[in-house]
Amino acid sequence: MHVFPQDTDIVPSVNFHELRRDDVWFDDGNLILQTDDALFRVYSGLLAARSSVFKDMLAFPPPPEGNLTHDNCPVVRIYDSTKDVHFFLNAIFNSDNHSTIGIDLSHAPGILNLLPLRQNSSLWQECFV
Repeated sequence: MHVFPQDTDIVPSVNFHELRRDDVWFDDGNLILQTDDALFRVYSGLLAARSSVFKDMLAFPPPPEGNLTHDNCPVVRIYDSTKDVHFFLNAIFNSDNHSTIGIDLSHAPGILNLLPLRQNSSLWQECFV
């Protein structure tokens, strides 16, 4: 997953209600992830526990200025496809989503791109074995 600091691509006037993905939007979440055309509100602690990349990123405090927030949540821009990020987050936050139904092979390229975010192979084993 490609995570970069906030930049001018993120416009503060983003219509959050139109872009939010309700299936990965937790009203009490404390971090919003933004792709090109979607927003996901998640729990940073659980995300950090399941992804060493996010753990490292979240270990550092955000710069004091210039960061977009919504409802007191920091917004982090992610440059991977919405489809790949959506599948990755569903695998983390909706655990029964992948363990009982298997995986559609159309998701395989996205999973392979995002697997480095998980330093264990449980997602791989649950989806493909």
